[in-house]
Amino acid sequence: MSNCIFVKFDYFSEYIFQNNLVKEKLIKLVPIICVLLLLYYILPSLVNVLLVVSILLPIVYTFPIAFGILFLVCLYGPFHVVSILFLANCILVSIIYILERKNNQKGTHYQGEKCEDQLQEEEERKECIICTESVDIIAFLNITDQCNHDYRICRECVGTYIKHELEDNGNIRISYPEDGCNEILDQKDVQKFADEESFKQYERFTLNLALFQITTFQWCLNPNCKSGQDHYQGGKLDKHLNDSFFLANTYYYI
Repeated sequence: MSNCIFVKFDYFSEYIFQNNLVKEKLIKLVPIICVLLLLYYILPSLVNVLLVVSILLPIVYTFPIAFGILFLVCLYGPFHVVSILFLANCILVSIIYILERKNNQKGTHYQGEKCEDQLQEEEERKECIICTESVDIIAFLNITDQCNHDYRICRECVGTYIKHELEDNGNIRISYPEDGCNEILDQKDVQKFADEESFKQYERFTLNLALFQITTFQWCLNPNCKSGQDHYQGGKLDKHLNDSFFLANTYYYI
């Protein structure tokens, strides 16, 4: 039986080497067979190398490499322990990649919301032309109804301006605190921006000015007294008997 097999093998070998057509076809198949054998035996080792490389590389590069090699393993390589490990790595890499993308999207969305909030906050603030500070826009009010300027002076600066006009200049005709406008602030405008003490002082100055314009009004002669009387009676000035008590004068401020 064995002799018969060897005879047939010798006959087959002699037939192949004598037939050039078959010989050429076999020669063409040799590279393909070698490549297949190489892939079959070398691919597991290559998979191990790529497994390590895929772990070391950034996830964004590992993701396509992992699935590309997985395709080759399933197509050509033996499905053994290395293939299973690589498949597990591919799945793990895919999960990490997806989670990282979601986190990046959340981070980008958060940054976008943060930028929008910051932009909105900047839009809600405005620079005062007097103190040059960025102030909340609600601090800018219409100073007087007499004009329609853009609100460019903050409430605190308007109050400081009124206080300065009253205390330092003794002025009750307070004009609009911006160059180019001569409108005068009325009582309700002053009350809206001045502090309590400044507004009381404004009212005293206003009252004294009105009394000064009354020719029959007489102030007390005592410099420490801030009172006076109107002595108009029957069309003539009724002077008090004691001139040391009342004296008509030009002082209209306190």
